Amino acid sequence: MDMDRDHQYDLLTAALIGAAVGATATLLVATGMREARRTPTQRMVRRGRNWATARRNAIGASLDPSAVRDQMGDVISSARDAISDTVESELKDLRKAMRRQRRRLGV
Repeated sequence: MDMDRDHQYDLLTAALIGAAVGATATLLVATGMREARRTPTQRMVRRGRNWATARRNAIGASLDPSAVRDQMGDVISSARDAISDTVESELKDLRKAMRRQRRRLGV
């Protein structure tokens, strides 16, 4: 079960890093888009940005802000609980390891 949880956190971390790298790359490519001539990559970036904006607007129009706020509160609360449980578990394991090490050293 711990391996599944670790795998999920690793996957989430990788996804967040990938999203950050992708957003940064998009911003770097999009900086030269104000020029009269655009490269095919810049045209694709602009098309993708327009598509994402349209999707965001479509989703945002269909959602109730209070429902989103409540749902985000629940997600944040469960994430906080999961982090707290993980930290407690790690501290417990660390204390056990320290006790074993002390016994081994005879302290």
